[in-house]
Amino acid sequence: MTTPLPEGYTDEDGARTLALNEIVVRRKWRGTGVADQLHEDRLKNRSEQRVTLLVNPRAGDGKVQALYERWGGVATLQDA
Repeated sequence: MTTPLPEGYTDEDGARTLALNEIVVRRKWRGTGVADQLHEDRLKNRSEQRVTLLVNPRAGDGKVQALYERWGGVATLQDA
C-alpha cells in the first residue's frame, strides 16, 4: 500500500474478509460466461463484509485482471 490505511482496516476476526483466488475454467468454456457465473454464485449470500480478490496482474498479459475489472469492484494495489 502506498498510503496509510484507516484505523482498523486490516483487523480480522476470522469472518470479516473472504479471499477469492482467480477462477480458472477450461479453454473451451472461456468466453461463455461460466467464470462470471461461478464468481457470482460464490459471492452471493455471503456474510463477510468484504472480498479480497487475488489475481496475478500479468496473467494472460493482463487480460485476467481486465476481465475482473469489467465485472466491477476491483481495485489494484495502486488504487487501494
